[in-house]
Amino acid sequence: MSVAEIVEVLERNLGFIDYFHVTGGEPTLQSKPLEIMYRYVAENLELKNSIDTNGSNPHVLKRLAGYLDHVAIDIKAPLNLPSKYSKAVGLPFEAMAEIIAKIRNSIVFSCRKVRFLELRTTMVPGLLDIRDVVGIGEELKTLIKNAKARVVFVVQQFIPYEDISDIDFRLKPRTDPQVVRRAAEKVSEVLPIDVYYRTLEEGTKKLY
Repeated sequence: MSVAEIVEVLERNLGFIDYFHVTGGEPTLQSKPLEIMYRYVAENLELKNSIDTNGSNPHVLKRLAGYLDHVAIDIKAPLNLPSKYSKAVGLPFEAMAEIIAKIRNSIVFSCRKVRFLELRTTMVPGLLDIRDVVGIGEELKTLIKNAKARVVFVVQQFIPYEDISDIDFRLKPRTDPQVVRRAAEKVSEVLPIDVYYRTLEEGTKKLY
């Protein structure tokens, strides 16, 4: 679709839309149309702008920051375990040092420059366990220590679906919701921010 087509749909349905949210694939790979759309939405439609990203293109987030109200960054595995991150994202181990550095950069930048940063990890069975989620939380505590944004962490249930290209992941079971909740409880002991868990069975729940 062209930018003009998307904008036309937004304008036609404006009364039903609370915010403009771009997901993916990885939307920052199309930085020019993103910037055009976000600028138009912010300046003409008075909607809030939101993006889902894997954090691999911090230079794009920096260019878009003035238009963004909410950024969600998916953290696929502990950032200090490049071999596990490589497996989670399906990219060569040799590329991980650069990619992980960019993800850290995106987190640090976003927590200081946007209004609301949502950090989230999906617990894929056989790939991430509770200990991994706690490890992610321990590093995030350092990365967000000078945050000016509202920052939350969400532990998510893995839910397989038919269009997953890797058959091994397509056939994996849904993460046990009790494991997801337990991981959120454990990481909440580490992080000084609001922690949520998200499952098909319970929806999105905040830990108190």
